Amino acid sequence: MPPVPTIINTQTAIRLANGNTVISNWCAGNNKTEEWAGTVQIFEVTRDKKVVWALSSWKDPDLGPATSIQLLDEPGVVENGDLER
Repeated sequence: MPPVPTIINTQTAIRLANGNTVISNWCAGNNKTEEWAGTVQIFEVTRDKKVVWALSSWKDPDLGPATSIQLLDEPGVVENGDLER
């Protein structure tokens, strides 16, 4: 099981059709970029608050802070509020 991520500044939380939630986590307020490497950028949790997976990629490729996400395989149109469950 992935480690429980340190949440610094939640930017986006999207409820999936299966009831889980995908959350993007940004490093806002922490100007010490050397500390960012240990931060999880995006993760998924179950309704029971168990971490399903976590993404932390700070080099090769450096994805940087995750301010927003778009889930391409979830049914619905974000602009219509379809993913706001």
